[in-house]
Amino acid sequence: MGYYHFLPPHGPYRTRSDFYDIFANDGYQPTPKPIHPLSRDIGNARLNEMRRWYDEYIPYADAEFARLYENLEKTGLLENTWLILTSDHGEIFERGIIGHITPIYHQPMLKIPLLIFPPGQSTRVDIYDKTSAIDLLPTLLHVTNQDIPEWTEGMVLPPFSSSNALSERDISTIHVEKFAENGSIAEATVVYMQGDYKLMWYFGYEQLEEDTEFVELYDLTNDPDEEYNLSTSHKNIANDLLESLKEKVQKLNDTYQ
Repeated sequence: MGYYHFLPPHGPYRTRSDFYDIFANDGYQPTPKPIHPLSRDIGNARLNEMRRWYDEYIPYADAEFARLYENLEKTGLLENTWLILTSDHGEIFERGIIGHITPIYHQPMLKIPLLIFPPGQSTRVDIYDKTSAIDLLPTLLHVTNQDIPEWTEGMVLPPFSSSNALSERDISTIHVEKFAENGSIAEATVVYMQGDYKLMWYFGYEQLEEDTEFVELYDLTNDPDEEYNLSTSHKNIANDLLESLKEKVQKLNDTYQ
């Protein structure tokens, strides 16, 4: 097994000279997003500048991965090697936020690349199911004919599994800022995706003041850019998802009681 960690496109965003300014005149205008209650309130001009620098850095990372791929291909290693490209997080340049050091988990932060190249692959296969980084371990164990321990949380990814369970499952993630003295979660962001909907629940943050919590609900199928918070207009859906989410957090907290 080999592990290669590319620093790009991690900050600081300083691309190779041949990729500098390649998007300067492409005419792209990002959709303005409302300032988030937990943001640093960074202005759109600065956000757009940093986004362009980040975008220029991505082709550099692509080029370096291509160089790795071509070298493995030339040596014949790809004939009996599984190659995977993925990331730990994205970067966000909207709602007054830059980068990934933030409790705000909109899609630019969560939606990361995942490319899997089986040995000798010659045909592209696109997968649109919801996946998670925790799926990589059981998938690699499955394709190498090894037992999958019961403690693994993920699932075998398609097309290596014929199960429909992956597309039907819920996905959640959590960002914890503070724990209470008894070990329970006191300040956190929790994300829950079920079907078309994504709910984000923020609680315990000082910036929320008297509100103590803040909820966002988005229909990712019809609103992939998360422009319209439906937590008020779709209150029944929001309440149902929030109740499920609070039950999950309570189970976590119960382990410390």
